[in-house]
Amino acid sequence: SQYVGAARELYPTHPGFRRRIDAFDVLLRGVWGRSLHSVLYPEPGHSSSIDQFDYAQPVLFALEYALAELWMSWAVQPDVLLGHSTGELAAACLAGVFSVEDGLKLAIHRGRLMHQLPEGGNLAVSTGEAEVREVLAQGGWSCSIAALNGPENVVVSGPPGELREVASALGARGLKVRRLNIPRAAHSAMVEAILPEFRAVAATLTYARPALPMASGMTGEPITDAICTPDYWCRQLRDPVRFAQGIEHLYRDGVRV
Repeated sequence: SQYVGAARELYPTHPGFRRRIDAFDVLLRGVWGRSLHSVLYPEPGHSSSIDQFDYAQPVLFALEYALAELWMSWAVQPDVLLGHSTGELAAACLAGVFSVEDGLKLAIHRGRLMHQLPEGGNLAVSTGEAEVREVLAQGGWSCSIAALNGPENVVVSGPPGELREVASALGARGLKVRRLNIPRAAHSAMVEAILPEFRAVAATLTYARPALPMASGMTGEPITDAICTPDYWCRQLRDPVRFAQGIEHLYRDGVRV
């Protein structure tokens, strides 16, 4: 997740990382009317807007892409790519699905549109998918499973009031529940209102088939040509992140670090 001071030590010590962040800074100044540096590294006594969705999404994309380039400059080359939520935009850029400028454009509009939505929330729950689905069904809440990050690592998203009730129901089962610092309910029904406009933005991108193998963070399966369509990126914002399934698929295929 984004936070003030992220990669602060890398910026002055690694020229390639600094050049990439500076390039993003130029692009984002035209959108925000302020610098990326002022959001990531505010002066003492100054606040940052980094936790607002319209800032957080481009910041995450910029950091993810710059960090990936840094690893690659050290001859750590990826054989296969898998991205988590916003990270899938950076992974797609690295695979050549679209340009870094188009990737940033998608992140900017993703953040802008999400910021316009009513407040939402997210809970991290230490249990499996089946138990979470059982609790949600019993309570009749509109909350959604937003991410499956591990065998017993599930994120639930939805309206804040309902989430409090969900947290209470999960806690009554003795489950560990933690509220995440994410003020919108991505990967839930709450985003459906912005999907038509987001699809229109995604339709302006120039797409190409991935030049590197990818696993989909949305399906957990190998990427298909669908990644080159606006519909994929709308589903990628609406549907759960299936990161655990993606990792399992890669492991079964013999991928190791």
